[in-house]
Amino acid sequence: MNGLALARAYWERAGRPAFEARLPEVLEQAAVGLVGEGSECFGFDDALSRDHDWGPGFCIWLTESDYSRLGTTVQELYRSLPTAFEGWPPRRQMRTGADRVGCQCIPLWYTRYTGCPHGPERLEQWRRVPEAFLAAAVNGAVFQDPLGEFSAVRERLLAFYPEDVRLKKLAARLAVMAQAGQYNYDTETGEISIYRSIRWYEAAFAVIVPAMIAGSVCLGIK
Repeated sequence: MNGLALARAYWERAGRPAFEARLPEVLEQAAVGLVGEGSECFGFDDALSRDHDWGPGFCIWLTESDYSRLGTTVQELYRSLPTAFEGWPPRRQMRTGADRVGCQCIPLWYTRYTGCPHGPERLEQWRRVPEAFLAAAVNGAVFQDPLGEFSAVRERLLAFYPEDVRLKKLAARLAVMAQAGQYNYDTETGEISIYRSIRWYEAAFAVIVPAMIAGSVCLGIK
């Protein structure tokens, strides 16, 4: 069983019954799932990655108003759940990963990954967010979201970059490619020689064409 499947089972067979018995109103307000940092959120976890920040756990996302009103109570109930689950040992949690699961405030959670409480909206905000952080904000799975607030931001991020930002990133990658240079590997000497046996116009073509494409892409940005 991978981490996402374990999180879903832990919620359905341990978390949901506890909330139904003690805080049923939260089920009508909270989004639940597992999203964020960790190989299990990307579906890449294996036996080796289970030595830290892995095990039974899930996230409970509340709106800002619900978090201020119910956050402490929800977190206390979450901490009261059994730490071991159906033969799986307790979550091995490092100090730096202590806040990856449990009760979360939706605006604060998205601010953590995107710098904006509702995700980036303006072009300059999109350009500032590292791609790895965007990936962490949309990976994993959402098990329920009755209000739809968490999923609304998630779906907007999953729709990908605004076109101008996409073109800017494409131009940046092409510019890097244009400066990467050309090389040949000499199988007799084992040496790598820059531009060796490459005609001058071939080298110029390899550098200028990507640069021209990058320039044309930049000109196409509004």
